[in-house]
Amino acid sequence: QKEDRLREEKDRLRQKEDRLRQEMYAMQMKKLGLQHIVQPHWEESEVDFTGVGFEGEQRIFRLHASFLMKNETEVELGQCYLYCREDFHKQWQFLEERVWKEGCFGYILGPPGTGKTSTTIAFLLSLCKGGWSVMIIRLWAVRSVTFLEIVDDKQKTCEVDTGLSIDLIATILEEWSLKSSKKKILFLDGYHHHNIQHLGLLQKCSVWRDRDRSHRRLVVATSLGSRGKSYPDEDTLLKVEEHQVYSWTLEEYKEAVKYDCLYESVAGLMEQSTNERARGTERETEDVLTREDQIESKYMIAGGSSGRAVDDYRKAILCVENYVDFLHGLQGERGRTTVNRLLGKYHGFPEDYYAPISKFVATQLALKLGESFVHEVMTSVVTNNPSMKGFLFEMLFFARVGRMAELIVTNKSGHEETWEPSTVIDFNPKEGCNITLQPRVCLKPTKWNQGGYDAVIVDKDKRLVRFVQVTIGEKHELKLQHFVKCLKSLKIGGGAGWKVEIFFIVDKERLHIFKVSNVRGKGGLEEYGWTAGEERRRVFVVGMDLRRTQVK
Repeated sequence: QKEDRLREEKDRLRQKEDRLRQEMYAMQMKKLGLQHIVQPHWEESEVDFTGVGFEGEQRIFRLHASFLMKNETEVELGQCYLYCREDFHKQWQFLEERVWKEGCFGYILGPPGTGKTSTTIAFLLSLCKGGWSVMIIRLWAVRSVTFLEIVDDKQKTCEVDTGLSIDLIATILEEWSLKSSKKKILFLDGYHHHNIQHLGLLQKCSVWRDRDRSHRRLVVATSLGSRGKSYPDEDTLLKVEEHQVYSWTLEEYKEAVKYDCLYESVAGLMEQSTNERARGTERETEDVLTREDQIESKYMIAGGSSGRAVDDYRKAILCVENYVDFLHGLQGERGRTTVNRLLGKYHGFPEDYYAPISKFVATQLALKLGESFVHEVMTSVVTNNPSMKGFLFEMLFFARVGRMAELIVTNKSGHEETWEPSTVIDFNPKEGCNITLQPRVCLKPTKWNQGGYDAVIVDKDKRLVRFVQVTIGEKHELKLQHFVKCLKSLKIGGGAGWKVEIFFIVDKERLHIFKVSNVRGKGGLEEYGWTAGEERRRVFVVGMDLRRTQVK
């Protein structure tokens, strides 16, 4: 009976506490003039923190995919694994030391796909387990604003029409603040400073933080090049601090997929990028891609962004009209459209730099904007990264071969040869190509780890097939099997009177040190007049001048 009385007394006290909280909330809403605002509809569910946290010596962070606030069509709900690269730990340290402990107003900046959101959410979940209350506000360009609140073992979500969000956010934050005495951290994700609605929401969030800085924290993530115009005196008063997140490197991708859980989570994305997954027994054994091959192929398309695909990039490329404005941020999300997904940000010396996010993007932009664009990139990018240098050199080749400007190459004797411009078209060796449509075409492989060649120039009138490998290296293998497969795909037989040439195009300054290191598949081109064992002597090695040419 005594236990029953104690239980009843606890229930009465809990009900009294709820009534007092509701009265305080009503009084505060009246004070703020918000008592007539219609409340949003919240959906509540249990939170399962089982398994949330670091694994594998802090190289992996596991969480439930629902915390990332994506649509069911974007992610299959279930366990999600994050690779904790160096930038992950640096961002975590910033959130922990500067935002959480010191109470700074934190800004996380970086290109799309660098992990700003997922890393911040991982950190917030660790605070939830430590007794903090968390709210995440996800902003979009046109979609409704999404709210996610996590307190103890409960999570609540709601969506608010963008036009109503500024009026409602003060109500939502005040209700959240009065709900419990827990310390609170608010995350405003997807902020764009040029969006008036976003700016209004940010101001409301800043006011909320200022009312109780000792118990409230605020962090904002943006994929723009900056957080907008800043005022040093105001930043000092608000304790504003910024943290920059950089684009992924190929080496980081390779380290990540060594973990089976991470590889399996991105295998579907790589299938979309490479289109090279095995189909039953149709694949030849030698064509089956290793895990490293797949990630390299994906990197050629997605580059330093972990979640982008070809269609996203193609749409963004259409928005680019002026290379100077693009590189200097006057076009794109760093301006007012969506082109910033085409740029990655990288560590450099003496300063960081922006560059095209991937090989795919680089070559497409070079074809559209021409050689002047490539030289602007070369001027702005100072790097010793061989992958980036290779991108730029290949960009220059396609800009010259596919535009009205003629491509000039020089052999080791100093003799110059001018190549006529060609119509550049995408080419999949497995599907073939109708080469009768154009008198002279330059086929650009869609397979981004294509072996043997980077381009195939086909001149129908001269009955000439010219394979081109563009490289900045000092040596390169000659893999004849790839040329044979390509010729068969184009339905060009040895007895049809076609001439086959193979060119290595290197930096003119390195022409005299380049060599063909090894020949594979000797005898493969015999039906095209190439004598087995003498293939190395038949190869042309020429140099391309990196300096700006006179564009016609």
